[in-house]
Amino acid sequence: MMKGRYFIVINSEIENKTPLFLLRKKIGLSRNEAAVLLKVGLTTLARYENADNDVPCGVAEDMAIIYGVPFEIVRNAIKETKKFAHL
Repeated sequence: MMKGRYFIVINSEIENKTPLFLLRKKIGLSRNEAAVLLKVGLTTLARYENADNDVPCGVAEDMAIIYGVPFEIVRNAIKETKKFAHL
């Protein structure tokens, strides 16, 4: 064991704590699991969660169904994620 050295493993999911990310994590879905259920690519879902891409209305509706929350909650999470991304 090396003393005095610290190694930090950075996982992009751990760093990304946008409201849309937290909504998915709250129900215990990995990004991969959610992407499969939403029928979108893994990178596409990551871009939605980082506000790099707009979430199409149909995908937002599917998120509400899959995540088990009202559509309004998903819509607000998307709106807050966009604000979060522009800080």
